[in-house]
Amino acid sequence: MIDPKKKIKQWLERAKSEVEGNWNAMCVSTIDVNDTPDSRMVLFKEYSDDDNLIFFTNYNSKKGQDIRNNSAISATFFWDKFDTQLRIKGFVRITSREVSTKYFDSRPFASRVAAIVSNQSSKIDSYDELFEKYERLQNELSESDISCPEHWGGIEIVPTRIEFWEGHKNRLHKREVFELHEDKWETCLISP
Repeated sequence: MIDPKKKIKQWLERAKSEVEGNWNAMCVSTIDVNDTPDSRMVLFKEYSDDDNLIFFTNYNSKKGQDIRNNSAISATFFWDKFDTQLRIKGFVRITSREVSTKYFDSRPFASRVAAIVSNQSSKIDSYDELFEKYERLQNELSESDISCPEHWGGIEIVPTRIEFWEGHKNRLHKREVFELHEDKWETCLISP
């Protein structure tokens, strides 16, 4: 049986080499304190040591709050070019500060300033005011002034169910599912 995490890597590598634009865009869904799902697009950025997917965010954001209250998560990639979809369900772990800091420090200076300026998901009085604060800090700060904020870092998606969906003619799609049971992956095909 193929390791589903290796297959994820194969699909992502193909997307990286053949898709223009955000080949790594994934829709991430979390559950809030009222048991209501909430979805948004984020960018997959790197793999953990266990080959799990990692994205980065402000932990104080809406998604960060959801994750604190409920570790369940789902992520979906769709590549129209290949008519393929990758669906992942599982739970999250917060990455180490080392992982978060290493990635934060690799970002362009302007992106690091934006991460410091933005209280992600909080109400603002005006976009112009936010942008002025961003420009002011960009002019005042230097590379050495910026370090990874404690409220910012990586989210690791630990999969428990993975579905590889391939579109076919007449809507007779191929759906291959892997589910984790007692630390072993079990696989099956399901009807479209």
